[in-house]
Amino acid sequence: MAGTLFYNGHTYSNTDIISVELNKGMTFILSHKSDLTGTYIKGSKQISVISGNQCAFAWFSDYSLDCDPLREQLIPINKWGKEFIVPFLNFKDPKSILRIVANESNTRVLVVDNSTSSTRVLSHGNFIDIQMTTDGPLYVNSNRPIQVSLIVNGAFSRSRNGFMSLVH
Repeated sequence: MAGTLFYNGHTYSNTDIISVELNKGMTFILSHKSDLTGTYIKGSKQISVISGNQCAFAWFSDYSLDCDPLREQLIPINKWGKEFIVPFLNFKDPKSILRIVANESNTRVLVVDNSTSSTRVLSHGNFIDIQMTTDGPLYVNSNRPIQVSLIVNGAFSRSRNGFMSLVH
């Protein structure tokens, strides 16, 4: 989590724990202005986690007058992968971002496009955002499981209809 979070009369920072008890069929909504990417969520029973952003223009500062709500159900950590092919999406004006999240320290991530490759090492809960500028697919490989999501702004017009999709 970047910054601090205010919930139920308390202020929480990066390593603090929020504990919530839910019964069957109940939901918990945490609305905030901080980026919670990398936050660890666990339950004593099966749970579903929906992540997103009410107004995602912060990722696309050149479209700061408009925003897109983004939502996606997250994949459990034990289902994360190590190898991905991210398709090229041929939309009118894509400003796509690839967000890669690590659950374990010393996670080496290799990203290869048509002409270049780069390697980064991530710590537990850290992430990288990669602006997709290539006109072809990306290949992503890691030595430990990672979560990869594709965030596309203005897919069908210059400032509307963005979306987020997990690559699995």
